[in-house]
Amino acid sequence: MPTPRIGSLCTGYGGLDLAAQAVFGGRPAWHAETDPDASRVLAHRFPGVANLGDITAADWSAVPPVDVLTAGYPCQPESLAGKRKGTADERWIWPAVARAVRVLRPRVVLLENVPGHLTSGFRDVLGDLAAGGFDAEWLVLAASELGAAHQRRRLFILAWPADPEGERRGQGPLSLVPQGERGQPGHPPREAAADPDAGRRRAHEQDDAERQPDPVRRGHGPAADAARVGEREPSDPHHPEPGGREARALPGRGGLLPTPRASDGVKGGPNQRGSAGDLALPAAVQPARWGKYAPVIARHEHLTGRAAPEPTEPGPNGPRLAPRFTEWLMALPDGWVTAVPGVSRAAQLRILGNGVIPPQGEAAARELARRAT
Repeated sequence: MPTPRIGSLCTGYGGLDLAAQAVFGGRPAWHAETDPDASRVLAHRFPGVANLGDITAADWSAVPPVDVLTAGYPCQPESLAGKRKGTADERWIWPAVARAVRVLRPRVVLLENVPGHLTSGFRDVLGDLAAGGFDAEWLVLAASELGAAHQRRRLFILAWPADPEGERRGQGPLSLVPQGERGQPGHPPREAAADPDAGRRRAHEQDDAERQPDPVRRGHGPAADAARVGEREPSDPHHPEPGGREARALPGRGGLLPTPRASDGVKGGPNQRGSAGDLALPAAVQPARWGKYAPVIARHEHLTGRAAPEPTEPGPNGPRLAPRFTEWLMALPDGWVTAVPGVSRAAQLRILGNGVIPPQGEAAARELARRAT
């Protein structure tokens, strides 16, 4: 089978593309990003890959076709932290994404946004996918469910051409997943090692979800039927929306760190409390240094495979947040953003706050591909 080609819209630093590569294989064919600092990161990390720039002005009929198309389109119109103007927001760029999907007709579309999108603009997304002949699956996944030190709940959508004959011919979304990894749930096996209660907790949540089904929150195709379901507001007692509501307590995880933000990185206090449980801390974690955050720092070290860098650096007015620490919180390789020449500290924090955590995107895409077949 030929190597899958990946096209990327609203690419940022490429976190969703790293997730797509991990699940479907392949290589980047092109990406589209207008932010000059994010574009510097892409040029540095993906040399020779064309940047198409503004997707609202692109002629998709002249763009090389791809097998996988990703898009982490701007979340400001749907975010609970903003005014939630949705489709009336000038930053509502989904119609340009839908046009690219309709013309390019990839075998897989992987999308990412904030959970608030479910009640703002989501019916438009499902309706446009259905009108273009695509089915869809979606889910909301928190990075903390994989062992991250912060919650960062995100909505992931997987779409594919609604062609039963193609699926029978082995051309569906799961056909791009390596044979040995098919049918595997998205959670990486190291979660069980880091949190012995994870499997029991997930089974309990699955039982509750089956007793209280919510097709909007949990996601299913065909997209046309789901779009009609989307007219009502979803509710999910197990995954409350962020922004003013207390996050659910997770046993054995300690207090979570604040989620990195695009404006100025991590700010504010912890959003969750919990006990340390029986989690064994690796030698790299010093409880006296991290205090109540030591358990989640240990889990995040396990998730990333490397020790936590220093959280602060010297600043003109005293210690300040270190971009390398935020980069580590986003589970990126060391220096993925922070070692790129010409990108200021403020730009690094902004790019990192807007990005996708690759292991989180990978887990979601793998689970959605499994559901799609």
